[in-house]
Amino acid sequence: IENNYKIIHVVRNPKDIFVSYWNHMKQDPVAISQGIADWNVAFEKCLKGEVPFGSWFEYVKDMEKVQKSNPNFLLIHYEDMHKNPKTVMHKIASFVGRPINQELIESIMKATSFSNMSKNKPDFSKQFTPDGTGFIYRKGVVGDWRNHFTDEHNKRFQQIFDKEMANTGYKIQYD
Repeated sequence: IENNYKIIHVVRNPKDIFVSYWNHMKQDPVAISQGIADWNVAFEKCLKGEVPFGSWFEYVKDMEKVQKSNPNFLLIHYEDMHKNPKTVMHKIASFVGRPINQELIESIMKATSFSNMSKNKPDFSKQFTPDGTGFIYRKGVVGDWRNHFTDEHNKRFQQIFDKEMANTGYKIQYD
């Protein structure tokens, strides 16, 4: 902020973040020893912010403060990156003041596809899992929370979300 750098903040549906976090942690030996491998335990810890990177709610609220005070801030939704990647790339290119053309867009889309990333990018977590499979790349989809959240999880999440995010302007996309 002090150096006037441009910030691109990607916001993802917190329900999918909780599920992604749990899928990562249930393969991590340290997390397993802390009981986080159990979905219900991980869900509660995520709601309370009792996870290694802290509360999602607090982080997003802090980022909203930065956004309000900084004209060099671009908010991107992860879900939009899936639905309309070309539109998002144009938005980012405009934000950073760089020209973009169809050839460059296609190149970026290929390089950043989940398939390419999971095949060709390093996954240092492989050294920590007993079977060497790693846990950084899993599905790369939107809406996987529906496969894990029960009605009770959803109700509990919504209560906490409504309380924590009451005075913010963030709009979350669940699909």
